[in-house]
Amino acid sequence: MNKNIQHLYLSLPVAVQNILVSIYGIEMYRERYGFGSKKFDKYLKISQDYSQEQMRDYQEKKFIYIASLSIRNVPFYRDWAKRNNVELNDIKSIKDLKYFPVVEKKQIQESPGLFISDRHRDRKLIELSTSGSTGTPLKIYCDQKTRTFHYAFFTRVRRWYGISKRSKRATFLGRVVVSWKQNTPPYWRYDAVQKNLIMSSYHLSEENMEFYYIKLREFKPEEIFGYASSIYFLALYIVRQNLNPIRLKIVMTTAETLMPYQREIIQKAFNCVVVDQYGCTEMAFFASQCKSGSMLFHPEHSVIEVRDHGSGTIRNAGSGELIATSLINEVMPLIRYRVGDSVLISEMNDELYPSFPKITELEGRTDDLIYTKDGRKIGRLSPIFRSDKNIKSSQVVQKIDGSVDIYVVPDQGYTATHRELILSEATERIGCSLSINLFEVDCLKKETNGKFRPVKSFYKPGLSGSS
Repeated sequence: MNKNIQHLYLSLPVAVQNILVSIYGIEMYRERYGFGSKKFDKYLKISQDYSQEQMRDYQEKKFIYIASLSIRNVPFYRDWAKRNNVELNDIKSIKDLKYFPVVEKKQIQESPGLFISDRHRDRKLIELSTSGSTGTPLKIYCDQKTRTFHYAFFTRVRRWYGISKRSKRATFLGRVVVSWKQNTPPYWRYDAVQKNLIMSSYHLSEENMEFYYIKLREFKPEEIFGYASSIYFLALYIVRQNLNPIRLKIVMTTAETLMPYQREIIQKAFNCVVVDQYGCTEMAFFASQCKSGSMLFHPEHSVIEVRDHGSGTIRNAGSGELIATSLINEVMPLIRYRVGDSVLISEMNDELYPSFPKITELEGRTDDLIYTKDGRKIGRLSPIFRSDKNIKSSQVVQKIDGSVDIYVVPDQGYTATHRELILSEATERIGCSLSINLFEVDCLKKETNGKFRPVKSFYKPGLSGSS
């Protein structure tokens, strides 16, 4: 959201904010469930029962189609094919993925235009910005068809648990819908179009938990969707206060690793199934838990491979870095995209959906948390560092005394205005109880194991609810 518009929005009465949130909800509903939605939903309902052979045939046809489009129309793949003497006729099966290079986030960050298809370059596109949870924000482009198809996979997961597009939902995500200055309820805004109660993740303190609990009891959503850390914090309050469970059909967590202890408390507090969803803004893949409890990649969305950490060998199963080939985005096709996470893909089939690759272990999505002086847990600070800030990478470090240091590596076009935007958005999420400092640096160091931690916290408040 434009900064001036956001300041104006936050200055308006709550009733007006609810109207504006609902108007924005119209746009979101059209984008997610617009033209083609019914067709995609119907197809995914059929394809989930495909045999392994049928699914492999589907993936192969889609891959050949995407690969051919890319070699003809996408500058990055067209230049690559020319340099390596790869012809369209060389791409005959899904095995020919082996010819393609692994694409790194840095390549997309530095030259996003090279990955956009010439067929769509002059059309109206949807621009998405990754949150930079790996320290590297990206700009991703797609069209209405891609977004609608992508959200059809969410629809399928919800359908497994009796949830429809129009079911009442409460969400705990990173949107700033309530000013950090506000110290009295309501700490939520209502999107009447999507029947979505958007609850602020940035006001979840012990003092405010009762208000959240009462509102959810009153609203009676069928689903709660959002960050595991936020939902867990509320669930922990409900369990510790021995309050009556808020009965739902489903809690779906996303964007953070759902820890076993969090799942246990959330299930107890809401007396329902807890489903973890795994994906990325790049729409390179989509995964979720099914009713058997297994975490599964949805194969109509992408072709999944893993690259061994040691040898670099790429294969269909085993342990290693996740490599994904999207089958749904013709605007900005990503073939063999290195996601940045580590996974273990089982060679055993799931009993319910045998054509869906099964994830045995998932690493690399655990976000460190920042703690405020009053014990609030602030997760998912990465939206502060979206690609419109003109930075190459970022890191947040909370020191032992609780103060927060933000380090950014400036990119071309970075100005004092971007600096103020980052500090302003950090304050909106963290509040004024902690000292926040920003430093521009030339580079950011990795850990001794070679990994980069975008958030590091050394502050332990020891207050109730922290862990």
